Amino acid sequence: MAREFGGSWTREKLDIIENYLKAYLTALKKQRFERWYIDAFAGDGSIRLAASGKKDLFEVRELTHGSARQALSLEPGFEKYLFIENDPSAAANLAKLREAYPDKRIRVMEGDANDHLRELCQKSNWTGRRAVLFLDPAGMQVNWETMEAIAATRAIDVWIWFPLGVGVNRLLVRSGEINPAWEDRLDRVFGTKEWRTAFYAVRKEQTLFGEEEHKLKTATPQAIADYYNERLKSIFPAVASNPRMMRNARKSPLYLLCFAAANPKGAPIALRIAQHLLK
Repeated sequence: MAREFGGSWTREKLDIIENYLKAYLTALKKQRFERWYIDAFAGDGSIRLAASGKKDLFEVRELTHGSARQALSLEPGFEKYLFIENDPSAAANLAKLREAYPDKRIRVMEGDANDHLRELCQKSNWTGRRAVLFLDPAGMQVNWETMEAIAATRAIDVWIWFPLGVGVNRLLVRSGEINPAWEDRLDRVFGTKEWRTAFYAVRKEQTLFGEEEHKLKTATPQAIADYYNERLKSIFPAVASNPRMMRNARKSPLYLLCFAAANPKGAPIALRIAQHLLK
């Protein structure tokens, strides 16, 4: 069964990824590199999008191809497709895509995406390979160590679906009294503890018992987005300067779609395409 997911921002995200893959395949068609498409948190291949209409008092939903099927449908395509999914049922459905696309080299990897990606990045020979990776987590599952491994390949273009409003901003409580487990999660997402001073200011107040310090949240969604993009720039040779902020119908920020290129030589054209699509 297709997963229930998102709304207009999901369609927007998928359209950007599809258009990038088309441009990427065109740009590399005369190159001798073996081209891989890697989809982490790949789901089961299909997505149900909320639609605006109503039917019989139930919300109408649109069934659409997820990013895995979308990539497989492109011709000419990639030489290899790697799909990573932690859910056994979804992974089993991804494996069935081999029947629908018998001419494609498809590998389904079940388990934690961070573990699989670090192993792929560190143990694969990237000299004659290039790849596009789509990191599409439902929440804050992507660790900074994984991003560092991707950047170290010097061969992978990566799109990151960053949980700006649905994850990070919710954990950054106004009082600054953050649950230790949440602090640890934020440390792993950003790869540093410096977010504490970036997102909070210390205010001193004089009380009957002397001077007391209180934390004050200063981070806005835009400040969080800028901070994460700057973190990407610290490890990747090229990062899109205009990540797309996806909002719900009430204009509240939900996600940030970011792009980074690990290969210095191919980065200029990759960046030019990505930034054009993100406008």
